[in-house]
Amino acid sequence: MNITLPVHHDAERIVLGRMMNSINCVNAVYENLEESDFSIAEHRALFKAGYCLFSKDRKIDAISLLAETQKLFPEYADISLINGLQTYTFGISGYMQYIEIVRDHSIARKTILFCKEMMDNASGAKLNTEELKNKFLADSEELFKTLGGRNSRTLTEIGAKNFKESGKSFLEYVEWKQQQARDGKNTIEGHLTGYPLLDNILEGFNKKHYIIIGARPGVGKTTFVLNLINRLFKRGKKVGFFSLEMDADTLLEKYACVAAGVDHKTLSRGEGLTPDMYQAVVKEYKNVGDKIIVDDQANLPLSQVAARAKRWVLADGVDVIFIDYISEVKGDGRFTNKQEEIQHVSKGLRAIAKNLNIPVICIAQLNRQSEISDRLPVKSDLRESGQIEADAHSILLLHRDEDKRPGMMSVIIVKNRLGQTANIDFTFDGPTGRIEERGFYGKDLRLESLDNDPEFFKRRD
Repeated sequence: MNITLPVHHDAERIVLGRMMNSINCVNAVYENLEESDFSIAEHRALFKAGYCLFSKDRKIDAISLLAETQKLFPEYADISLINGLQTYTFGISGYMQYIEIVRDHSIARKTILFCKEMMDNASGAKLNTEELKNKFLADSEELFKTLGGRNSRTLTEIGAKNFKESGKSFLEYVEWKQQQARDGKNTIEGHLTGYPLLDNILEGFNKKHYIIIGARPGVGKTTFVLNLINRLFKRGKKVGFFSLEMDADTLLEKYACVAAGVDHKTLSRGEGLTPDMYQAVVKEYKNVGDKIIVDDQANLPLSQVAARAKRWVLADGVDVIFIDYISEVKGDGRFTNKQEEIQHVSKGLRAIAKNLNIPVICIAQLNRQSEISDRLPVKSDLRESGQIEADAHSILLLHRDEDKRPGMMSVIIVKNRLGQTANIDFTFDGPTGRIEERGFYGKDLRLESLDNDPEFFKRRD
């Protein structure tokens, strides 16, 4: 089946011509169009040459555009073409309608070519099912990334409707929050973990947030994350977990122990496993169903993480994504060192959280320097910490000292864009992996106002 690709050469010429007569048109063109939106090489060359002038704050006219094209793309430096464009600089009212025509035809062409490529890949069995799904998600996102309309809005426009996806305007939203508070209802917006102090300080795990959990080897990073996953699941949230270091079988065993409160060694060996323990494991295993999705493929590149995360959110309804851990995600492309790669990965993970409108919680290792002195970890202990520290909305560092404080874990919130930092004590049961919140650091009293108030979470959930 032969399909003619839609083009509109006249609209492209009008847009390029109006750029030589209107700085407003120039601004609109480079805000809304890109090189690939033009259908022929000559127009693409003029678009790029014009941008070079624009980026240097130089006027775009026939003489300067020809000179820039001769320098950059001599094969397309056609004086008759450029002079012909000048016929479009006058007598044509407006320019946005022609920009939209160029853009619409471009999207139609790209959609046809995208569908043709996917048909070729599917019919020719060039890719397996997983590769086909990932390519579809990645390429379709790239294709339609500009369809959301303009990103620039006034604050009044932002607050006019559907503020924070509530269906309310900003002022209506504030009034609703006030009423919720007066009614004694919890107004935390993020997903609650069931750890009261942690939830209150972080405001839960919020959509679009990129959160780092860091610790030295052996402290219990993955175990802490499994406790978070179990608690989120029990609050009705669907969780996706990229287990890039631990295999899925071991992960299931550890999760079952955390959820059922069973000693991991007892479960893995079968020795001393009582009927009650076994039934507890059975119950937790059957309850979890399809609410926790695990991908344990090692050495996943960032692009694959993004594609699979998108599929989880769109197709499976995942609410929260965990990644264990950041150094195991591979950057796309070549990098001169590991630090440069981590910078690329960190920015990409933050973008996943923002684009998919979910919290992304990522485990990170601390550097060896943090082990030299007997002290609590700090932000600078994160490996390749500069970019991670800049990108993260919140950073939680875990610390345990079994000699001085046996059975205790500190969760130190060293960065929190929504409020205060803090150091919270948790009890850590090594055999089962269960971790329970106890209070602020150094206080041995149990929580009174929240931990023993069953209505706290009921009001929110």
